[in-house]
Amino acid sequence: MHKSVKDWVSIAKNHFSIHLLSNNPSKRRIEAVAEQLAIGFSYGAAKPSRRALIKVIKEFQLPSNQIAIIGDRIFTDVLAGNRLGLYTTLVRPIGSTGIAQKSYNVQKLEQSMSKLLGVF
Repeated sequence: MHKSVKDWVSIAKNHFSIHLLSNNPSKRRIEAVAEQLAIGFSYGAAKPSRRALIKVIKEFQLPSNQIAIIGDRIFTDVLAGNRLGLYTTLVRPIGSTGIAQKSYNVQKLEQSMSKLLGVF
């Protein structure tokens, strides 16, 4: 993991709680990332299903209008957050250099599909 990501999370944790909610089914992989960042995690979340996200929201004990979901996928991260009335932020994925990728074909496809559906 790039140092810029670790630094951002370290600073952000001083201002708000962070939880890594991943669709990845590998507990070992997600746990390893979460341990590097010293944050809580959930794996196999099956977003845009709301089940895992509701569990995290309950753990934070905050109203949904005080919770944000940040993700790089429209049809998983943003959709899951929108289904629960959370603030959502779509970001470009970070490459191994710590810089946002200029071209992300999956996100471009999702944006095109969203525009066709009239939701983006």
